[in-house]
Order: sequence, then structure tokens, then C-alpha cells
Amino acid sequence: MPKSKYKKRADGRYVKQIKIGFQDNGKPKYKNIYAKTIPELENKISEFKSQLNKGILVDDKNITLGQWAHQWLSTYKNDASYNTYAAYEGCIRRYLLKMQIANLKISKITPIQLQQAVNQLTNKGLTRSTELFVLCLHQIFAAATENDLIFKDPSKSIKAPKFHKKEKRALTEEEKNAIKNADYTPKERAFVMIGWQAGLRRGEILALRKRNIDFKKGIIHVKDNLIFKENVSEINHYTKTDAGVRDVPMPKSLSDFLKTYVTSCDDYLFTTQNGQIATKSMLRRMFSSIQKKTSYYMNDGMKPTFTAHTLRHTYATTLYYAGIDVKTAQYLLGHKSITVTLDIYTHLERSDADITEKLTSAFQ
Repeated sequence: MPKSKYKKRADGRYVKQIKIGFQDNGKPKYKNIYAKTIPELENKISEFKSQLNKGILVDDKNITLGQWAHQWLSTYKNDASYNTYAAYEGCIRRYLLKMQIANLKISKITPIQLQQAVNQLTNKGLTRSTELFVLCLHQIFAAATENDLIFKDPSKSIKAPKFHKKEKRALTEEEKNAIKNADYTPKERAFVMIGWQAGLRRGEILALRKRNIDFKKGIIHVKDNLIFKENVSEINHYTKTDAGVRDVPMPKSLSDFLKTYVTSCDDYLFTTQNGQIATKSMLRRMFSSIQKKTSYYMNDGMKPTFTAHTLRHTYATTLYYAGIDVKTAQYLLGHKSITVTLDIYTHLERSDADITEKLTSAFQ
């Protein structure tokens, strides 16, 4: 039996030394790579060399959790969307770096210390932030394990509190009637109608240009997405997901309204007063005005609570009740995963049907 080129340790793991540079005194500097099997070791060696070439810090056993979190963010989330990167960056800056655990060596951190850190946020009632914090820790420590900063991932057993997401809702019949009667400006009505009758996301609506509206074919070409980077607006020439690029048919009521509305637009359908692309403050003022005008037609002038996503969810429910199959609905909504669409349809199926009656009929 040929002798293995890798050394087997007393604990059963295989180890390989990789030269990673030189020390200040000129002597070679090495990094030990460990694995339970030879194939696993060879894969880790290959991954290690790849990450080393990318400049990832992999040889400092004294690195703290806070230092590695910065390194992980800049390396592993470098190509993430702006909103995704901002969410992780904010989680690290606002929570992790303010905890004592951030100053501990990553190789010395235990599962109980991580769970205590999670519990700090839970006890403050920060359920959604706690979920993101746990997700962040899992990814940070998984990367640390891949880079052999640690042998065992202490984050695997930590748990976030059960978070009951606020149920997405569609417009109520009262809100629908109020919207139809409200005295909106043309821009306000265009925003509401596109969200409600075409199901576009907020950023997709704000990125629309005249050339995206094809009246001959009766469709809206969804290609771009507007995002807010702090107080700066930016048009991304890609949508939230690859599936977001799509052609959405316009109901006649929407098409008829937009034919008149687009004649007042120079290029983008939604701009500031000085003709610039939409800003966060412009959207905030516009939607505040929409809700205020809608409230005039609500019972007792009650302020409506619908959002831009409520309009989109109303479109999704309309597809269901119109008998549009789930695969077509997935395309029209721009969902990357059909699971998201199925969740909506399944929820509506449960709430819309008398399950007992259906089962009785099926077994007769």
C-alpha cells in the first residue's frame, strides 16, 4: 500500500502544511490545513489556495471575531446587491461590534457565548434583527471554518427566536373603492395603478421610462430597478432578481390611463419637481399624499395602512382569483423561486376554500 503524502494526526485528522509567505526574519511561513479524510483535505487545500489568491486573511490564529467579520463582509458579500450588503454591514456595525464577544479571538469562542449574544438582542425585542444576526453569524463562522481559522463551527447550535412574520395582505374592498374615488394627481394615480394592476415592485415602478410602455403589444417591459443608497438614488440596469426581467400585460384600464399620462413625461415616468430620477424623500411625500387623499373616502376618515407592496400583493391575489396558473403567475410577478408564488396561492387556497366540504365531495 503506497504511503500517504499527508500526515495523519493522533486525533485521526490529516494535515498538510502550505507555504503562505515569509516572516519578518525571512523564514518561511506556513499554514496547517486539517481534514478528516484525504479527499476532504485535498478539497480544502484547493479552496485555501483559491482564497489565499483572493487576499483573504487565513493565517492569523489571533484574529478576533470583529476583525474576521469585517474581512468576511468585504470578501464574501462584495458582489451582493446594495440592499443585501447594507443589511449585513448594518448588522455587524450596530450589533456585533458593540458586543464584548467581538473582541474575542475567533478560535476561542464557544457556542454558549454566541447564544448569549443572540439572547441580548432577543431580550430587547429585536426579533427581525435577531434573525439576521443569527444568519450573519452562521455565515461568518462557516467561512472561518472553510479557511481553517477554526476547526469546529460554534454557531451551528445557536437559534434565533421564532419570528412570526406579519402576514402580507391585499387591499380591502373599502380601500379599493376609496382609491378609485380619491383625488390623486396623475403621477400618484399612475404609481398606484401600476402597482395594483401590473404588480411591479416599488423600485421597478420608479425606474420605468416611456420606452418601457408598449401600447401596441399592451405590455410593460420590466428591465430596470431604482434603489436608494442612503439619500442617493441609482438606477440599476437589472431587476431585484434575474426573473425580474419580464413583460407584464396591461389591463385596458391601466393602458388607457397611461396613454394620457406618458404624454406629460419627458423620459422617466416618475421624477422629482426638477426632473431628476425619483428620490426617497419624493417617494415618501408622494405616498403620504396618496394615503391622506385615500383616507377622505374611508369610514370616519380612517388613515389606510396599505404600502406599495400591498398593491403588488393585491395583484398577486387577483391573478389567483382570475384562474392564472401558478407558473404564469411566477413569471408575471418576477419571482425567482416558484416557492414564493406557491406560498401565496396555497395561502389563498386555504382561506378561500371550505376544506371539509371539498374533502366530503372528493370521498363521495
